[in-house]
Amino acid sequence: MIPIPLLLIAFLWSVRVVRAAAFHTALWQTKEYRWDRMRAHLSLAESSWLVLPIVGSSEFVILLLLAFLPGAGAIAEWILGGLYAYETVLFFREVSERRLHRPKWTSRAILTFLATVGGTWIAAGVSVMAFNANVPVLPLALIVGDRMLPAIAALAVLVLHPWARKAKLRTIKEATERRAAHPNLTVIGVTGSYGKSTTKEIAAILLNSPKEVLKTPANTNTEIGVAQFVLSSLTPEHRLFVCEMGAYRRGEIRNIAAIVRPTIGVLTAVTTQHLELFGSLDHLKETKYELIAALPESGTAIFNMDDPVCRELAARTKHCHVLRCGSSTESGKLDVICTVIAEEPKGLPAAASPEAKQAGMKIRVKTPSGTFEATTALISPAFATNIALAVGVAHVLKVPLTEIRDRLATVRPLPRTMEPRTLKDGTLVIDDSYSANPEGVRMALSALAARPQKKKIVLLTPMIELGPAGRAAHEAVGAALATHGFERVYVMGQSFRSELQNGVGLSGSNILFGRRPAHVLKELSALRGPDTVILLEGRVPTQLRDSLLAEA
Repeated sequence: MIPIPLLLIAFLWSVRVVRAAAFHTALWQTKEYRWDRMRAHLSLAESSWLVLPIVGSSEFVILLLLAFLPGAGAIAEWILGGLYAYETVLFFREVSERRLHRPKWTSRAILTFLATVGGTWIAAGVSVMAFNANVPVLPLALIVGDRMLPAIAALAVLVLHPWARKAKLRTIKEATERRAAHPNLTVIGVTGSYGKSTTKEIAAILLNSPKEVLKTPANTNTEIGVAQFVLSSLTPEHRLFVCEMGAYRRGEIRNIAAIVRPTIGVLTAVTTQHLELFGSLDHLKETKYELIAALPESGTAIFNMDDPVCRELAARTKHCHVLRCGSSTESGKLDVICTVIAEEPKGLPAAASPEAKQAGMKIRVKTPSGTFEATTALISPAFATNIALAVGVAHVLKVPLTEIRDRLATVRPLPRTMEPRTLKDGTLVIDDSYSANPEGVRMALSALAARPQKKKIVLLTPMIELGPAGRAAHEAVGAALATHGFERVYVMGQSFRSELQNGVGLSGSNILFGRRPAHVLKELSALRGPDTVILLEGRVPTQLRDSLLAEA
């Protein structure tokens, strides 16, 4: 009969397995079950704990005890019991506070999770039978299960791949047929290294009529995501579909275009974002251009002429009409140009949220049909480009200028995209934590520098998936930090630390690395107030963001 203490340890270990399996399943889901994206993620310095976490380090000490200290089995069991009890407390606390890192429970996620849990239990069971009876079997078996869990999760992803691919192809085929059954639907495709979601949302607002205008939600922009959305949401009432298109390898945007068949294509920018996955800027450029190449002769390609790569691609586009948009006359001859007249104009619309009333812009928009001025609650001049592209879409679809102007006044910042949030003590937080790319980070820093508050603080997370361009990109970000001279900069994580420091140079004494979220929150409490603005740039830790914005 197994002693009760050992049964208790086994139970606590099982809770840990469930918690860890949920985390690894969620991580694979976030990376879309892609080995290339997971490899890029694991290359980060701060991801090393996935391979050797705190519990794993403690287990290594236990293995040394068992190897060199005869009779250490009881000590090992007590140590393991304490570790697993601690994780069990964390598990139930996270469940009660709805902070458990878990996946969205799709059929693939459920199968991956169950296979990971089951495989880990089997690994521990096999270890029990394999170990010599003269050694403390249970501690060794549980440690083996712990160490193998990440590999078992990866194996589950690999084993399930053929089934998932077959299901994906079936969904794509059904979605293609559903789209073909709506011949009068006009599809506007939007792609680019950054600015896709913002441009998509503004364009959908300018086109108005929610019943007739369909748009992909949130960050739905992959082949399978778009296909599933078409099947679940496209109805005969829809006459316009604004579809965001993303890619992590060549051919993916072409595949999305084959599903939805766009007649208007918008290219927002082409930069080094996700360069590690594409291998070269040329591959990345050709991938983004797949949307433009898919347009028919009667279609219209809309380019951001503020971006040099887009200017190059616009010049080579001959098979369809080209509309050139931007925010600067230095970008060449433009069909649509949006310029910022003043920031934080008075008299924003009464419908604006309390946060939006504190910031905004007054803009002038010139189109082939005429010129008008408007106000918007968007707070960064960088959004002028997105507005110009969205106005370009509305112009092609013959939306009257007066309606475009009035609808621009209703545009609000997207969640976590330069979104202003005011805390109870008057501190302004600009939440730009949705994603990050080199150009976007620099523009966000410039927008922060232009704010009237005296104390300007940055919480910055290093960018990933930039490949060889990562070093130069982070040195450029460091140089921007030095130029603006912010009150304090917190860098969350250790990746590209030396590059950021090199970029900052001797003026980097206010840049702090490796602070834990709890410590950052404590230090911020002494700096907050009506004269303070905090920029959350990049994917800052969820705990830190949620704790800070809980007071908004």
